[in-house]
Amino acid sequence: MFRRISTRLTLTLVAVLGLVQAGLIVTLDQLLESRLRTRFATALQRRAESVLRAHELVREKTAAETPRGRWSLALDPFEQNGLLLSVDIPGEPAVTSPGLRGTPIPATSRPLQRVPAGIIAARPDEPFLVVSRALPDGGTLRVASSLATLDDTLGQTRIMLALLALLAIAATALLSWWILRRGLEPLTTVTRHLRQASAADLDRQLPLPTREDELHELVEAYNRMAARLESQFQNQRQFVGRVAHELKTPLAILSGRLQTRRADFSDGALADALQAELRHMQRIVDGFLILSRGQHHDALRNARLVSLEDVVVQVLARCRQSAAERGVRLVPSFVSAQASEPEVRGDPDLLISMVENLVRNAIRHSPADAVVSIGLDATADQIVIRVADRGPGIAAEMIPQIFDPFVQGASSQRSGASGLGLAIVRSIARLHGGGVRVESHLGSGSTFLVSLPAAT
Repeated sequence: MFRRISTRLTLTLVAVLGLVQAGLIVTLDQLLESRLRTRFATALQRRAESVLRAHELVREKTAAETPRGRWSLALDPFEQNGLLLSVDIPGEPAVTSPGLRGTPIPATSRPLQRVPAGIIAARPDEPFLVVSRALPDGGTLRVASSLATLDDTLGQTRIMLALLALLAIAATALLSWWILRRGLEPLTTVTRHLRQASAADLDRQLPLPTREDELHELVEAYNRMAARLESQFQNQRQFVGRVAHELKTPLAILSGRLQTRRADFSDGALADALQAELRHMQRIVDGFLILSRGQHHDALRNARLVSLEDVVVQVLARCRQSAAERGVRLVPSFVSAQASEPEVRGDPDLLISMVENLVRNAIRHSPADAVVSIGLDATADQIVIRVADRGPGIAAEMIPQIFDPFVQGASSQRSGASGLGLAIVRSIARLHGGGVRVESHLGSGSTFLVSLPAAT
């Protein structure tokens, strides 16, 4: 689901931080609640002591008063402090503060006890903390204080802690994403270079990161591997070029001798068949030579400015006879957004070979009386060579492979093509810093588009 390492690491850090913060919040909440309740209980016990001392003072000053009277006088001042008080006197009704409206505080099982909401009838919606103190004459003093304010404070504190935790998690997620993105940026650069790498540019070394870490080791290992592969490909290209060059002369000699000794064959059809096979072998050898040259960067040592309009004109002249034999019309079209001719920097012979392979491929796949259009679309920084035919088209599953050597459609196999033409086109286009692609659908023909950087 999450393909990027930075995303997965960010989510992992956020999840770990969320768990840690949840544990800290729970611990902090418990410590805070315990501390506040302890302080609240201590303060309430001190209030109970104050009530007892007030009663002693009242008893000393009003000796004639009854116990109920003395307790009534002692409890009155504390009502203003938000306390509820009641005194159980043996043999008499309980004495209560005015806030209880005559209903005593219920007896509790412990000297200090929390009673839930609904126990004290005068204030049924609030929980209370009750302190019970035994009196010398056998009675019991009970002092109660509402816990609503304390519970509200704890609730607001929990909400504040939760909001702070969410803000911390969000800030951590953004910071982690930014740090990981910066940290993995060299890896993204390496990935981009690896995607663009091909057998034609294995000699391009990736820049080594400044830090000697795991990424440095990865890039260094890739550069060593690319150097080994480049050496192997170079040896392979040299071998193919040498073999093709060695075969070219014997094949030319065989073709010449077969042509001169044609009269010695009693069967003229056999001579024609042998001559056709020799021509086919010569096309393959020529293709290997061009392909080997097009894959070598030294082929552009003597590059110069080349007019692609001149290239197209020369290719049309070369292919006109083949097109006429198949009843195909060649139609050029040049569209340029620039005042000057579209030019590229490259090797003219290779560029002519590239365009010629495209045009001959289009002629070979076009039916009689069809049109093959050859166009140039030029902008300030790019030139697109467009060759379109009205042939049978290419199946979608074949398009990714069509530029590989010896990959042919059914019509190419029947026509005796070498199977190297489109591979040559791609090799020369890449050598000149461009690329090639095809737009095709079965039954509606194909359009090959070669993009080359315009000369500046």
